[in-house]
Amino acid sequence: MKVVVVTIGRFAYVKGADDAVRRWTSAGDTVSVVSLRKLDPVDWPIEASVDLGQPRTLKRLGKVGAVIARVWPGSVGRQLAAKVRGSSQARALLDGADLVCGVEPVTAQALYRSSRRNPDAPHIMGLDPALSYSQR
Repeated sequence: MKVVVVTIGRFAYVKGADDAVRRWTSAGDTVSVVSLRKLDPVDWPIEASVDLGQPRTLKRLGKVGAVIARVWPGSVGRQLAAKVRGSSQARALLDGADLVCGVEPVTAQALYRSSRRNPDAPHIMGLDPALSYSQR
C-alpha cells in the first residue's frame, strides 16, 4: 500500500508520526510526505518527500498583515491546496496513493481536491484514524 501524508508543519515533530511511519513500513507499506516545510533529516524509512515551500503569512506587518494574508494570498490551507495543484511531483504522489492522510485540520482543502482526482483512495484526517483504517 502507498501511503501519502499531507502536512503543513514539520512532520518529524508531529506527535505519533514516528510510530505511524514505523507501523506502516513494518507492514510493507511505502510512506511519502507532502509538506510546506522541508522534512527534517530523520532515520525514518520514508520513500519520498515533497517540499512545497513556506506559506506567505505577512506576519511581519502585524495585525494588518494578518488581515491581508487571509484575503491575499489566502489562508495556509488554501495556499497548500494551490501549491499541491501546481506541483507535478506532489500530484503524482497523491494520484498514485492507496491511502492519503492529512495531519492538520487545515489540510482538508488539499485532501478534498485530491479526493476529486483520485476517488478510489480513501482520504483520512489524522494519523490515528488512518492507522486504524489501514489496520496497522
